[in-house]
Amino acid sequence: MRGMTELAITDPHLTSLLVDADNVDTQRLAQALRGRVGINSANGEPVIQDGYRGLSAEQKVMLLLLARLAASLLGRTDTEALSVKDVVAKSGLPSGTVAPALRKLATTRRLVVQDDKKAYLVARSRLLDALDFVGGND
Repeated sequence: MRGMTELAITDPHLTSLLVDADNVDTQRLAQALRGRVGINSANGEPVIQDGYRGLSAEQKVMLLLLARLAASLLGRTDTEALSVKDVVAKSGLPSGTVAPALRKLATTRRLVVQDDKKAYLVARSRLLDALDFVGGND
């Protein structure tokens, strides 16, 4: 009789459930950002575009975090995370709007997490929900 460890490793029914948790649907990510937030090819910084206007503060903040993720995947930045101060500087929103938006995205919606430096990044386990939240996936 096979041991439990051997069964878990070799059983084709179970191994068919394995996925790459770090895999990102780059097509959906690009669709969500396109026309809203671009990425500066020189330094990986977000570039606000016309489609950014008219969105809620939470959607704007989420788009900036998604753009940071995309810049990281493209090798244009070393980290996926942004501090509150960074989001304020890049979003055009006041800190009195950004901080509560980030808290709500982290605690209520659970779409973002904080790293060990208290900077925010998209929760990879909730990436599809984050993309749905910002829309633009037509």
